[in-house]
Amino acid sequence: GERVLVTGASGGVGSAVIQLCRARGAIPYALSSVEKERALLEVGAEAVIPKDADDLVSAVEKATAGQPVDVVVDVVAGKLMAMVGGGYELSDPHRAQADFMAKKFIGKLIIVPDAKCSLV
Repeated sequence: GERVLVTGASGGVGSAVIQLCRARGAIPYALSSVEKERALLEVGAEAVIPKDADDLVSAVEKATAGQPVDVVVDVVAGKLMAMVGGGYELSDPHRAQADFMAKKFIGKLIIVPDAKCSLV
């Protein structure tokens, strides 16, 4: 199955995405705080990647055993859009996520926008 990285995985939408991935035969990887690891594994995450990892690229590669991520589902208010001119002020974890996207990700990006995120 496709490997799916889910940002904001511990929220309601993120955990639903994880369950949908499993139901469709995909392998979901949760990007979240380590405090939520047990709950995320229980809903179906293959592994939990700490959102504040010093080297997110290495953390993702370790979790996926070096396999590429096929899809990224960004449910963190579209914050990864900042890497393509979305105009967000990024926190360090989100900057690391954007860096991962820019350096290592070639695949599908699905953004779940919120009221603060303009896709126009």
